[in-house]
Order: sequence, then structure tokens, then C-alpha cells
Amino acid sequence: MGKRTIDFLLAVSLLILVSPLILFLIILILFDSKGKALLKLKRVGKNGQEFYMYKLRTMYPGTKKLQGLRSS
Repeated sequence: MGKRTIDFLLAVSLLILVSPLILFLIILILFDSKGKALLKLKRVGKNGQEFYMYKLRTMYPGTKKLQGLRSS
């Protein structure tokens, strides 16, 4: 097997193992505050190629405005 195949199988295996924890965290975030628990963010990678990344929300919505920071 090639390195790419091993990396893919390892990533899928780890995702399956941690998915119950991720689901639990999403439920906690939804009960704790209003707004989306999972964010879809656009990033720029190697050679300027854009991709989407998913992230759990760790701040309350509108926190940057409360702190006087610019939202980007």
C-alpha cells in the first residue's frame, strides 16, 4: 500500500473514533447558546487553492462586536 492510502485509512479510522465526541460537543454547544455549532470557513491553501474547513464554534455569536474588534 502507498503512503496516500495509509494516510487516508488512518484519517477515516480516526474520524470514526472521534465522531461520538464531536457529536456530543455539538449538542453541548447547541444547548449552551444560540447559533450554529458547526462553522464552514473558506481558507486558502497551497498555490492559492481555496478549500473549506469545518470548525466547532467556540465563542458566542457577536463576541467580536462586544469587544470592539472588527469582524473579518
